[in-house]
Amino acid sequence: MDALLNGFFADPMYYIGLCVAFVAAIAFLTFLRGFLSGAPHLFTISTHAGHLKLYRFRVIWGVTGLFGLLLAWETLRWLLAQLGIGTSPDPGTLGAVWIAYLVVGAILWIMFAIKKGVTESEH
Repeated sequence: MDALLNGFFADPMYYIGLCVAFVAAIAFLTFLRGFLSGAPHLFTISTHAGHLKLYRFRVIWGVTGLFGLLLAWETLRWLLAQLGIGTSPDPGTLGAVWIAYLVVGAILWIMFAIKKGVTESEH
């Protein structure tokens, strides 16, 4: 147990990276479950449209989870590098990831707001 604690305090980014990688694997499996189970129905159009909603939900949450974890990992690396722990990522890359995350988030928010308005409107 002492070796584990000494290893964590010597290089905490390794163990934090393992935890982030585990959660990223779960997010990727969520994406795959939605994409691979929904893709055949898109090509053959052999299912009710309501069933595709679950597949799209898994795909969006999987991609959003992966992208959010990348953002959290790079931000954590930058913050800990400011404290002298580990190496710092390129600030330009970190800024680009933040901007991309905000743009994709805004696009998804607008898309869901438009879809909700269209599906709830009375004809």
